[in-house]
Amino acid sequence: MKFTHVENMKYVAEDQTAIDCDVYFEDILGPTPFTANMYDSAPHGKEIFNAIVSGVYGPIEAYVPPPAPTEAPQPTVEGTQTL
Repeated sequence: MKFTHVENMKYVAEDQTAIDCDVYFEDILGPTPFTANMYDSAPHGKEIFNAIVSGVYGPIEAYVPPPAPTEAPQPTVEGTQTL
């Protein structure tokens, strides 16, 4: 697939092997959400990834780890239960 522009790049893997971005493909109107991956099996995926990391489309936002999971309060039972 031929693409013309990439924007809104952000690392989504701590090891910097995956980048979320918006890609403008020649045959698709408007931006397409895309995850460029260093190990992509599709040639255009690797091409987009390599163009991004080489700086062709500007800086890449840093990886931000997801928030740590929190313990949800456990349900309590009060009173008599009936079926």
